[in-house]
Amino acid sequence: MKIVGIGEYFISNNREEIIKTYSLGSCVAITMHCPNKKVSGMAHIALPSPTNMQESVIHPAYFAETAIPLMINKFCYTYGCRTNDLKVGIFGGALAMRDNDTFKIGLRNVQTITRIMAEKDIAISMNDTGGYFSRTVELDVGTGKIKIDTQPMII
Repeated sequence: MKIVGIGEYFISNNREEIIKTYSLGSCVAITMHCPNKKVSGMAHIALPSPTNMQESVIHPAYFAETAIPLMINKFCYTYGCRTNDLKVGIFGGALAMRDNDTFKIGLRNVQTITRIMAEKDIAISMNDTGGYFSRTVELDVGTGKIKIDTQPMII
C-alpha cells in the first residue's frame, strides 16, 4: 500500500497496488484511473494555488493549479494514456464547522479543481465533496475502484 500525504502524489501501473490518503478535511484528493493502461494515481491537494513560483516548484502536488497538470502529463507522457480515457474522482473539500470560515478552503479547492478539469475538457466521473466530515480514500490501481471512509470532523 502506498500512502499519499498532504501535498504528495503517486501514480502506478502495478495492478496489485492500493493508493490511500487519510483524513481529508478541506484538502481534496483527486484520483485518476486509465482503464485501458491499468494506471492509477492520486494527489492530496491542500490549496487551490501557490502564492509564488518557488512553492509550486518545491511542492507541486500541494496546489490544484500545479498538481493537476503534473498528473495529466505523467499519465499521458509517461504511461501513454489519453485524456479522454481518464476516469477522474474528487473527494474531500469539507466545510469548516465554525461559522466564520472566512477562507472557505475546501470550497475553493473544489471550485479550482472543477474549473481546471473543465478547461482541460476532462470529465469528473465521481464527486464526493463538501459536508462536515473527513474522508479517507483508497484507490485500487488495477480496477480503479474507490473506497471512502468518513469520520466526523473534530474541530
